[in-house]
Amino acid sequence: MEKRVIAKGDRLDKEITDENLSRSQAAKLIVSGSVSVGGKKEYKPSYKTSAGDIIEVLIPKEQPKEILPVDIPINVIYEDEYLAIIEKPAGLICHPSDSTSEMTLVNALLSRFSKLSDIAGEDRRGIVHRLDKETSGIMLIAKDKKSHVLLSNMFKKRQVDKRYIALVQGGFPELSGTIDAPIARSLRDRKKMAVVEGGREAITNWRVIKEYGAKTALEIQIITGRTHQIRVHMAHIHHPVLGDDMYGFKKAQKANRLMLHAWYLSFEHPMFKKRLTYTCKPDNGFLVPESFYDEYKEHFI
Repeated sequence: MEKRVIAKGDRLDKEITDENLSRSQAAKLIVSGSVSVGGKKEYKPSYKTSAGDIIEVLIPKEQPKEILPVDIPINVIYEDEYLAIIEKPAGLICHPSDSTSEMTLVNALLSRFSKLSDIAGEDRRGIVHRLDKETSGIMLIAKDKKSHVLLSNMFKKRQVDKRYIALVQGGFPELSGTIDAPIARSLRDRKKMAVVEGGREAITNWRVIKEYGAKTALEIQIITGRTHQIRVHMAHIHHPVLGDDMYGFKKAQKANRLMLHAWYLSFEHPMFKKRLTYTCKPDNGFLVPESFYDEYKEHFI
């Protein structure tokens, strides 16, 4: 696979690093002669590029790794012959990638279900949409190709209502709002996303549920589905999600996990043409009292 990058004027290894290629992997590719700058191979990871340089990276095609079923407990909220709705625990990555060798949700799905769609590839069996590794909550899984295509199209057409509970830093003068700010890969750190002029459209609705001193519980509805969208948008308005080591303030209140949970999912079943709506509460590690859900449930929907 070949990748092309337009240089910003930084170290070569930093220029080609992104969410799928770590800096150490980038350095190995450079040393092996797989990276060219302006048509000339460059072997030093520390080589300083000039802004506008064309960088070409030849990434060797790896043999696909066998993905084995692993008995990782997951809560199945709903299941039929076409799809399933499950709860992903925090700390579990959705699918394998070149940059990680840890167990994934796909390993758990292979153990739990006898049939899964493979339309997105063997390493993404059943995965219609994703949650970040540290985000917990409700997910939709496809069991066959037709259902997968129909569900994917529903996401693209914004016909799936996804809502989250988030604990964020600080208080709000308003009770609700909308963040409409385009998102693209950060120009400073290729592993991160950022609000960037000319990026892809990203829209997030938020509503205050309850304030807890220096933190606030929000219900968040995403209209679009960009990578790290909620985390980027909340940091952009200076209310980062608690426990967010990537986008949070250095002095942000610490938490034992990322305080972001996908709690609500509503969509029309692609085969039955019936509206399905399901919810799930976050685990005990989420920093709100158990009474929160009963006391404020009328504020959510």
